[in-house]
Amino acid sequence: MQSSDRDVPTTGGRDSALSLPNHQSTSGVSRSYLIAIVLAFVAVHVLMAVLDSYRPEVFLRADRAALRMKEIHALLGADSWADASDYLGTHGVLGDYAAHAILYAIGGRPAVIVSQVILLFASGLGVVRLAGLLGMPPKSQAISLALYLALPHSLVFPHQLSTEALHIPLLVTSTWLICESIRNDNIWLVLSSALLLALATLIRPITLLWPATIFVIAMLLGRVRIGAIFFAVAYAPVVLWMAFVWQHTGTFGLGESNHSLGRNLYLRVTAIAATMPILESRQRGAHGRHRVF
Repeated sequence: MQSSDRDVPTTGGRDSALSLPNHQSTSGVSRSYLIAIVLAFVAVHVLMAVLDSYRPEVFLRADRAALRMKEIHALLGADSWADASDYLGTHGVLGDYAAHAILYAIGGRPAVIVSQVILLFASGLGVVRLAGLLGMPPKSQAISLALYLALPHSLVFPHQLSTEALHIPLLVTSTWLICESIRNDNIWLVLSSALLLALATLIRPITLLWPATIFVIAMLLGRVRIGAIFFAVAYAPVVLWMAFVWQHTGTFGLGESNHSLGRNLYLRVTAIAATMPILESRQRGAHGRHRVF
């Protein structure tokens, strides 16, 4: 009896453990669903782009966006590469502002927004493929894409000066590629996934331990070579950046970041205090001093 096109060939042992239900082929109807979903959300983002042109201040409403814009202007205003290098090495985590600075230098605010929207839709492909790897049927894959594109970070962040607009799509795409590489033992997918994760980590260090997690998972699945390569390549750019910071500051690390809880609380309290009436602020300050003494 002939097997259908959806059957996944297995060779037993380790490879059979890695074989997953294969629903990645899409029927004509489901492909139509995907196209309709993409076109609908493209229309949404076009409408939001029009609104962006009328409300440019929305671009800076993301967390720490005003500070990030200040750092971008300072970096782009450097007189020489030496000055820019010194600024990068002494002004915190690279991804807090440098990635956006490149896009802003190319085409200003529109270039940042367009790039982030394109990156979002590119990562949507990763969501569809991940759903396929999990064994979801084509219609469920389309629903997964719709849910991903409808999330608040997918709708709002691409139109703001937000590190999440870069970090999340890079992480999603990297996750899809490493899953594909573990399943197919493809070295090029491993390298691509690791480099994307390295870039995401330099933008937001919250994923700093993710390569170690992937290494353990790959080792448990019998893909030790893939896990080791991913671990090394994902950490190489991070270590190089830490060495760059050490050269400029004498401290081996990613650089001080505004992501810290204490720093964020300080900035928020300062911003709130700035909005309070002067008299009310003084009264609160006097009341606080009276309670202390």
